[in-house]
Amino acid sequence: MGINLPGLITQLISFAILVFLLTRFLYKPVVKLLDERAEKIKKGLSDAETASKGAEEAASKIEKELSQARLEGKKLVETAREASNQLREDEKEKISVEISQMMEKAKKEINSERDSAILELKNRFGELVVDAAGKVIEKEIDEKSHSELITKALEEKAL
Repeated sequence: MGINLPGLITQLISFAILVFLLTRFLYKPVVKLLDERAEKIKKGLSDAETASKGAEEAASKIEKELSQARLEGKKLVETAREASNQLREDEKEKISVEISQMMEKAKKEINSERDSAILELKNRFGELVVDAAGKVIEKEIDEKSHSELITKALEEKAL
């Protein structure tokens, strides 16, 4: 049982050729493929991290804009409320002024009507006095006498 030297050398050469061929045609392409895949995974993780940061920034920006929109909405509502209150106060004041004007006008009309009624009453009273006096003295009084008689009768009534 000895060592077969030519068989051992043949096997060593065959093994060396096999290792060379496997290294050149199988190991290097597999390693290259694994390296490429590892690079793609690293790039994918990097892109995912970048996208995550971008999404966080976008969410932060959206939240900020939403907060600002809420604030502006509150301001608009408050402005509308103030405008409504101001309009209500203006209308109240306008109505109050109109009511005051109407009351003043009504007072003037009442005073005018009262003065007219008093004047008419004086005239009728004067006519009645003249008629009564005319019947008493049985003659018609002229216009001048009529005025003097009315004035005298009113002065007596005023006292």
